[in-house]
Amino acid sequence: MNRGLSSTTNAELYLFYADSPLGPWHEHQANAVKTDIRSARLAGWLFRHAGQLCRPAQDLSEDRCFATVINRVDVLSESEYRETPVAGLTGNRQPGHSDIHTINFADGLAVADVMIASGANAG
Repeated sequence: MNRGLSSTTNAELYLFYADSPLGPWHEHQANAVKTDIRSARLAGWLFRHAGQLCRPAQDLSEDRCFATVINRVDVLSESEYRETPVAGLTGNRQPGHSDIHTINFADGLAVADVMIASGANAG
């Protein structure tokens, strides 16, 4: 169940590219490059690990639960995009649960955005 979230907002990944952050921006030839409620929506900045480019994504496939999946970017060009899920972080998925929403890495630190349900909001 996708929690009633819009499939176009959460299940599709679109890429754009430019020579400068100021543009002009061009749409990737293969957009939407990915359609998957389990790993399309961004969950943090792209980062490098062991020489590989990685993209964190939200897994919104289970009702009222967030998890984060780490995708290894295998191909990234103006005409192609492919990635492979290689790791994941999940909450405990119980009443009073914690959900992993985003994760970012910078200067040797990892920062996660975690929601913990409590009281009347739990369950």
